Amino acid sequence: MLALRDAALWVNTHRDDAATLIADNAADLPAASARNMLRNEPVIRPLLGHGLREQIAQYCDELQLVGMLADGEDSAALARHYTLNVLHE
Repeated sequence: MLALRDAALWVNTHRDDAATLIADNAADLPAASARNMLRNEPVIRPLLGHGLREQIAQYCDELQLVGMLADGEDSAALARHYTLNVLHE
């Protein structure tokens, strides 16, 4: 989770560099388009801990709605499993 937070904070201060990285890995996306896209994005506020687990559970619920995740899956349990807090913060 900390790596995701650090990456988000880096993108906030290095939008043009991030756009170049995105464009390098997306064959159909010119670097100029990626730069324009990122310049118009709001500041990224990465979630950690409980907030991240809530968001992951919401994503799981949405995946169930579109049939990409079995209805019987427990969204909260999946979120806890995939966002294990190894630092116990």
